[in-house]
Amino acid sequence: MLSEGRRLFRRQQRNALRLCACTAAALAGTLRLTAGTIAAFVPPPGRAKPSRSAVPGSAGHRTALEVLRQTSTETKVSGCPLTSLQEGSGTVAGALFGLGATAALAEAVGPLRPSAAFALLVERHASLGEDVFLVTVLAVAAYALAEMATMQMRCTHWEARLHTGANALAALLSVYGIAVERLWRESPGLWWAVLTPLLYLASNFTMTRLMKMYRGPQAYKHLFDLGQSFTLSFQGIHCLAWSSVYPELYWLALPFWYWSLKKLVETGTYFMDVIYVEDSEQLREHRARGSTWGAFGLELDVMTAGFAFVNLAAALADNAYMGTYTLR
Repeated sequence: MLSEGRRLFRRQQRNALRLCACTAAALAGTLRLTAGTIAAFVPPPGRAKPSRSAVPGSAGHRTALEVLRQTSTETKVSGCPLTSLQEGSGTVAGALFGLGATAALAEAVGPLRPSAAFALLVERHASLGEDVFLVTVLAVAAYALAEMATMQMRCTHWEARLHTGANALAALLSVYGIAVERLWRESPGLWWAVLTPLLYLASNFTMTRLMKMYRGPQAYKHLFDLGQSFTLSFQGIHCLAWSSVYPELYWLALPFWYWSLKKLVETGTYFMDVIYVEDSEQLREHRARGSTWGAFGLELDVMTAGFAFVNLAAALADNAYMGTYTLR
């Protein structure tokens, strides 16, 4: 009996040590990947900007990922220093290391195994509509992260770096919240409830310098403002939801009514801008880019009108939701 107890204790000790090692490896890899990815989004001041480097024989510019795929000779010709390529390789290595460590951690912890996750998806299935909605949110989050990883930025101000970094982390936290809710049907936790709105607030309140650099159509500028109001008003809904657990958050949600009402006005402003074609000069340029999507959002066609009415319906629904739970 004693020897059996010792074997059981040693087995548990080995499993605990293995779990600690996997957790440490996953944490190190994730931190390295996150730091490298955020650094790759916006080049720091005073350094070469490979994402804006001209390519000989090409009329355009390559993205940062395309520059990193070049050979060392091509890198020197295009003006990208070899140190940037080496740092990019380190970022890729950090990504692979983080993925490998996360896979090891998933194998060590039973509920995170792929087979167990699939079983949870089937067991905790609620409705097809929910799954379609969550898959759509995941696809949009993945698209946003891919766009941020390959975008070309000209502003290296700290606001731009904070805006991009907060956006990336907020998207990852949103994906985490969806996974916890869908797999375990549980709340992500208090730390997630606090950190997620803070990141979205930091992202939206650091857009001023970037928007001053914007030189595109005025209609798209209205859509930027509308998207910002939607995101900020969602944080009010977030606080209202958590006020059922922490009643003090009810009062914190009330200031977000400003952006909730503001998006109703901005929806109307955008629609009037499209009706009166305020961007007539840029409209011709956008039409030349494509017959289907080139001028989308700039002229009153079927798709643009549908898009505007969907935004209006969403704004009305959000205000009705906030109004219901504010009065309660």
